[in-house]
Amino acid sequence: MTFYPQGVEPGKPRLTERQVLQIASEFCTRLVQKTGASPEKYRLSAKKPEFEASNTFTPAKVALSAVFGPNWIVNLPNGEELRIQDSSGLVVWMRGEDRKYYSGTYLTPAKQKFLIDRVNKYKSVFWTGKDVFSTEHSIQGVRNTDNFGTKNITFSYIWERRFQGVPYINQDLNITVTTAGDLMGASLRGWTPEPKNRKPNISEQQAREIARKAATASYDLPDAPMTCSRKVVPKNRFWENKNEVDRASGNAFLAWVVEIPLEMQGRRQKRWATVGVDAESGEVIFGEVIGLR
Repeated sequence: MTFYPQGVEPGKPRLTERQVLQIASEFCTRLVQKTGASPEKYRLSAKKPEFEASNTFTPAKVALSAVFGPNWIVNLPNGEELRIQDSSGLVVWMRGEDRKYYSGTYLTPAKQKFLIDRVNKYKSVFWTGKDVFSTEHSIQGVRNTDNFGTKNITFSYIWERRFQGVPYINQDLNITVTTAGDLMGASLRGWTPEPKNRKPNISEQQAREIARKAATASYDLPDAPMTCSRKVVPKNRFWENKNEVDRASGNAFLAWVVEIPLEMQGRRQKRWATVGVDAESGEVIFGEVIGLR
């Protein structure tokens, strides 16, 4: 989800190389100060920052602009990499340790406490503003086996971004570490500004009726229950799946998000429409179809 100031096109960077290097330098300084990492390990390399605005990718290079929008790639001497979102100036992605030499299959309470402490330090490096994320930690272990048959394990910690208790749609902070507490990767996904509408004039029932009417204009709806919840969403006004970078520019909005089944398989949803209704004006501002065709 990318937001550009008036007069700036996606193919033309908003930030300058000097600004990008300043952001990266300040980020690395925070990382060293807050985690105790070696300053030599997190100094900037001599390679110039690279602006990536294309969504195309090859087997050798996967473009992340489809996730973060046009972004700057800043290299570190040890092979690690930062991605700085051009529209916001935030460090939204970091590639850390490639090695997975840490074995283990069980996370003890003491080890969990140690990892959470380490992850919170990494979190404070990525996000320095007021706490807009949930305080609950979601821990997901990922087991890997290398070419020698050695079993390794990493852990991902995910915080859902919220506004006054209301979750943003598809926005979170994800940090992956080894059992030794080394950073393997981190991302700040789906950044948008805070919502600019603050008056919830539309009731849940009104939102359901508005969403059903919008979906009925394009689809024959089965007789199945809808779900409805409050979320912060960007404005897009399209149905079929598209990349995040294709979303319409603009601020995020506090909305009622209604999920309407389009096709059912047994008792499970096979395909459904997600409709966002502006909680202040009642305008349909978000729509997408998810599931199998």
